[in-house]
Amino acid sequence: MYSPQHPQCLHHSLHLEAGTKGIMYQVPCKDCDGVYTGESKRTLKVQLTKHKFAVVRGDVNNVIAVHVAKNEHNIDWGNTRVVRSVRGYWEKRDIDTIGIR
Repeated sequence: MYSPQHPQCLHHSLHLEAGTKGIMYQVPCKDCDGVYTGESKRTLKVQLTKHKFAVVRGDVNNVIAVHVAKNEHNIDWGNTRVVRSVRGYWEKRDIDTIGIR
């Protein structure tokens, strides 16, 4: 589980993608087949930090935090991946944020 005192490092393969803004990304659950799919104008590193702190706070407005709290599951932060780069407002609007499935 993520702890703000001991932040987990991004998986090695993500370091090149971590600085890319405008992304669609997937965050898997360690304890089930659930995968959160999201999009952000931020970098992956910034977005994951926001999700991790939401989990720590138990933020009911964050789908990942709700999944962790409701199911007592752990998120596999290290296997998060960028699915694609998303450039431009209209292109981003054509992509659905699926949530956890």
